[in-house]
Amino acid sequence: MNPTDFIFKNITDLLVKDGYSREIALASANVGVDEYYRRPCPTQKGKIFDDCLDRAKKHAKGLIKSTH
Repeated sequence: MNPTDFIFKNITDLLVKDGYSREIALASANVGVDEYYRRPCPTQKGKIFDDCLDRAKKHAKGLIKSTH
């Protein structure tokens, strides 16, 4: 599994586990993968996944707010 597949799969799984719909989780996982490509380095050593997950969670919350 390459890094982008890992990020996409795990973000999707975590967001669904947190109660987000599959559609929101998938859209937000794509945002997390985009974050991986945008960052030249993580905020802390070895924390790139956490940075991607944080960005995906913010996106998911924004999608929830925009639908209400």
